[in-house]
Amino acid sequence: MTEFVSCIEGLIAVLEAEDDAVLMLERSNIIYTNAASQKRGLLPDATGTPGFLFKRFLEWQSRHADAQGPTEVDLTGEDGQVTTARFIRLPNDLSILRLPGRRAAEGERIIRRRLLDLALDSISQGVQLFDADYRQVAWNRAFEAMGVFPPECLEENYKLFDAYALMAKRGVFGPGGPEAQAREHIDVIKSGNAKRFETIRTPHGRTIEVNRTYLPGGGIAAILTDITDRLATEAELRQAQKLEAIGHLAGGVAHDFNNALAVIIGNLERIRDHHDYDPELDEFFNPIMAAATRSADVTRQILAFSRKEALQPKRLRLPKLLSRMSDMLDRLFEGTIDIDRQWHDGGEIHIDPSLLESAIHNIALNARDAMPDGGTLSIAVTRRDISAREASDFDMLRPGPYVLITMSDTGHGIPKDLLPKVFEPFITSKNSAGGSGLGLSMVHGFMRQSGGHVSIDSTEGAGTAVTLYIPCPAETNEQPPRIADTAPEREHRDGKSVLIIEDNIELMALVENILISFDFEVETACTGQSAIELARNGVQIDAIVSDVKLAGDLNGPETVRHLNAIIGEVPVLYMSGYSEDSLLSEGIIRNGVKLIGKPFRRREFGHAVKACFGG
Repeated sequence: MTEFVSCIEGLIAVLEAEDDAVLMLERSNIIYTNAASQKRGLLPDATGTPGFLFKRFLEWQSRHADAQGPTEVDLTGEDGQVTTARFIRLPNDLSILRLPGRRAAEGERIIRRRLLDLALDSISQGVQLFDADYRQVAWNRAFEAMGVFPPECLEENYKLFDAYALMAKRGVFGPGGPEAQAREHIDVIKSGNAKRFETIRTPHGRTIEVNRTYLPGGGIAAILTDITDRLATEAELRQAQKLEAIGHLAGGVAHDFNNALAVIIGNLERIRDHHDYDPELDEFFNPIMAAATRSADVTRQILAFSRKEALQPKRLRLPKLLSRMSDMLDRLFEGTIDIDRQWHDGGEIHIDPSLLESAIHNIALNARDAMPDGGTLSIAVTRRDISAREASDFDMLRPGPYVLITMSDTGHGIPKDLLPKVFEPFITSKNSAGGSGLGLSMVHGFMRQSGGHVSIDSTEGAGTAVTLYIPCPAETNEQPPRIADTAPEREHRDGKSVLIIEDNIELMALVENILISFDFEVETACTGQSAIELARNGVQIDAIVSDVKLAGDLNGPETVRHLNAIIGEVPVLYMSGYSEDSLLSEGIIRNGVKLIGKPFRRREFGHAVKACFGG
C-alpha cells in the first residue's frame, strides 16, 4: 500500500510541475486539477461558476457523449484565441482533459501567425484585418507599401478609428474638416451597410480603392487596390475618344472647305491663263491666290490634326531641313532669343517635309511667346531605337529606329493643370489674343498620322521641352517616281468620253473645263445613281473621274463597281479632300487606286489624268 501511495504522489508531483493544464473528471465533475489549470480559465471561480474554457468543453461534451478514444477538441477562449485540447475517456465514467501549456500555445500561435503572414504577403493587393473591436490584427507587405496608414499605426491592436482620425488630419480623405471626415468614415464602417467601397489618396499621390468585407461573428477584412494606373489609362482613353470626335468634326469641315478652295484656286488659274488677262491685274490677283494657298495650308493642318490629311512623305535628313529653316527662325526671334543648334545627323527620316516645317514653326512660336524677356531655345537631333517594351509606353508607336528632334526653351513653362490637355484643340496658356490653341493639336495629329509620336515635359518657371519621334524609313532600293515640272501637253484623245461624278456643282464645272481643254468629251453626274442611269441609257464612258465621298446612297467606289458591271472596267481617277490612308482605314477605297487630293492645281490634275488615262 505504501508503494502505491508513493507512486500516486510521484504522479501528482509530475502533473503539478507540468505546464499543461490537466483535469480528471468523473462524468462532468472535476475530481482533480493541477496548478496549471488555475491559469487557463478552467476552474470555477469563487461563486462556483465554471471557467470560460471549461464551459466551452462542457458544451462540446454534451454534443459528443459517445466520444471514446483520444480526441482533439478546439476551444475558443474569451480573447478569440483557439486552443486545441486533448480528451481521453477512461473506464468507470472517468476522463482526462489536457490543454497545452502557455509555452506550447504561444508556439502554436506563432506558427499560425507566420503561416497567415506568408499567405497575406503572397497577395498583390493590400490586405488589412480587424477584429470585432476594430483592433488591427494583421496586414500584408503590399498594404505597408501603399502608405495608406501612417507608419506609427502599423502595429497590432491599433484602433482603426484612431488611425482614421490621424489619416483625416493628414488629408488622406481630401479637403474638408478632419474630424467630420473621420467621423463619416467611422459611421459607415459601424453601420455595416452596403457602402463598402471608398477611394482615398495616399500622401504620395496614389489613388487607392478600398473594399471592406464584414466577417461573420465580427471583424473586417479590408482589400485595397492601387487604381492609379487604371485611372490614368481610362483618362487617356477618354482623351483619345474626345480627340477622335473633334477630329471627325474638323475633318468634315476641312473637307468641305477644300472643295471650295479647289473651285477658287482652279478658277483663279483659269483667269490668269485666259488670253485676255492683263498683267497689271497681278496687283490684285497675286494676293488672292496667296490667300487661297495659305487657306489650303490651314486645311492641311486641320486635316493633319484629324489624321485625314493626304501626306506627301519624302526621305530627308533633319539637319538639312533645319538649316533651310535657320533664317526663318532667326527672324522669328528677332535677336532676343539665342538658338543652341545641336543638329547631329541621326540618319534618314520619312515624313512630309512641309508639314514637319509647320510643326517645328508652331513649337518655335510657342517657345518665343514663353520667353518674352529673351532666353534660349535648344534644338537637338538624336537617334534612338525604340524597343517593344518602350513602344508600349507610347501612344500607338511601333518598335524600331527613330530620329528625335527635341526643342527645349527656358520660358515660363506650362501650368500643371493645363499640361495633360495641351494636345486638345483650342487649349492655350496664352491670353485671348496670343494664340488659337490649335498649334500643338495639329502637331499631335500630324505626328500620329506619320507613324511617330510627340511628347512634352514642362515645369512652371523652368521651361518646356517638346520631342518629336520621327520614324526612319524601311530599307528599300526603290527610287521615288519622278514627276515632270511642265504641264501635260494638250493632245487629241480620239473622242474619249470621261464621266465626272461630283456632288459639288462648282467643282464639277472646274473639272469639266480642264478635261475639255485636254480635248476630252465629258459627261457629268451629281450622284452615283444618276451616273448608273447614264450607263444604262447607253452613254459612252471610256474613263471616270469621281469624288470618293458622294451625296446619296452610293459613294464613289461603290458607284464605280456598279458601272463596271454595266460597261466593263475603265480607267478611274478618284478625287478627295481626305488622305488615302484614312480612306483605306475606313475601307472606302482599296490599295492601288489612283487618287488626287483636293484642292489641286490645274497642272497637278493634268499629270494625274495623263498617268491614269495613258498617253
